[in-house]
Amino acid sequence: MNVSQKFTLEDLAKSSYPIIWDTCVFSHPIGEQEKTNLKDRTEFNVKRNAFLQEFKRVLPKSQFYVPDTILEEMNAYYLRLKGVNADNSFLWVRKYVLQLQREMVKGRKLTTGISYDLQEMQRAVDFTNQGYYLALQRQYGSFKNRFEMSEADFDFLLSGLILAKKHGHASLVSNDFGIINARNELVNRDEISDKNFSFLIKRDFFVFEDISVVRSYKP
Repeated sequence: MNVSQKFTLEDLAKSSYPIIWDTCVFSHPIGEQEKTNLKDRTEFNVKRNAFLQEFKRVLPKSQFYVPDTILEEMNAYYLRLKGVNADNSFLWVRKYVLQLQREMVKGRKLTTGISYDLQEMQRAVDFTNQGYYLALQRQYGSFKNRFEMSEADFDFLLSGLILAKKHGHASLVSNDFGIINARNELVNRDEISDKNFSFLIKRDFFVFEDISVVRSYKP
């Protein structure tokens, strides 16, 4: 993939090599967060569910992977969302509340369905007990503090690296700046090359951009 290129979800589904997905790209594009205004929050959930629905549709023909730790975060995401209450509200407010409630239920079902499909297709990976993973963990353990990475972030990075070396090429999809910079450091240390370990960010709900040659990425 060239750095200037942008891709749709359909484009990524046609890839012949593994594409590994981070939790954040299932929820929002880069620079965009959960909305607080009721109308905007409802519209945001409609767009997110459209993405989840399309992801589920293209998944069987794709090479999409998710580490087990990311799968756990995905399933926990909707448990953390705050509910909404339509009691004692104006009619127009109740309309959006009820629509938002429907979209949240739909989102939970889609996420559960994607999680199930990934496991059934053996696309939920866990390398944590393998010798090579443990060696990488010891070698690059300092990345967690240096790049402010959680255990799930670190597992995502190492899982992607292992898949890239196994298949000759893999691509990470994430909006996490720590992971972006940690991946770049792996390339700088000649652990793997740009062309074999690409990185995409989610620009819009259905638009992804390759930023593989960016050496320092900050919010």
